[in-house]
Amino acid sequence: MIRNNYYDSVLALSKYAATRDAKYIDEARGSGVLPVVDALHGKKSLTNKEILNLHKMITGRMAMVNENYTQLKPDYDEYFNSHNELKKIVAAKDEGIKEARLTFIIWSRAYQKMAMGKADPAEWFDISESGTLLMGAAGRAAGL
Repeated sequence: MIRNNYYDSVLALSKYAATRDAKYIDEARGSGVLPVVDALHGKKSLTNKEILNLHKMITGRMAMVNENYTQLKPDYDEYFNSHNELKKIVAAKDEGIKEARLTFIIWSRAYQKMAMGKADPAEWFDISESGTLLMGAAGRAAGL
């Protein structure tokens, strides 16, 4: 955002230098770059020297902003890499919780059937719902 404001102000200043149209002074002032706003306060026109001085000041500040960006970019990239890694960990944890919940439901249904007196293990699990669920959970746990 700051870089864009500087680019907008230098562009408006360049247009003013080419056309001498006062609306470009207002555009440069409207960019919100404080040194430009201060330098243009109350002005309706600029001399060539003022244009050159403003241009030097803006390009110097833009170089400083770009240098700051270059220095901070590795930290910025590392932050987002860490953030993405944490998102993957949270997603894996959420998936694990979901699988544990489903496994608990299946086993609680099986124990309920055992409590009802069903002694045959084949009757404890409904293969249509529990087999797929357990096999999917087992496969993910094994990394398949």
